[in-house]
Amino acid sequence: MNTSLAHLENSVDQAVARLVALTAENARLREELADANERMAMAGAKLRALAEQLPESAL
Repeated sequence: MNTSLAHLENSVDQAVARLVALTAENARLREELADANERMAMAGAKLRALAEQLPESAL
């Protein structure tokens, strides 16, 4: 019985460690995505500003 309990506790500990690692990875990926979205928004704003400077005949 103690062996089964120890095995179960070990499995739970491993699952918790995996969840902690996945949570950290998730946070890192969300930060990367937010940074990428910010860069895309800035690039879009620059493109719109350039497009507004073009003469109508170029469009």
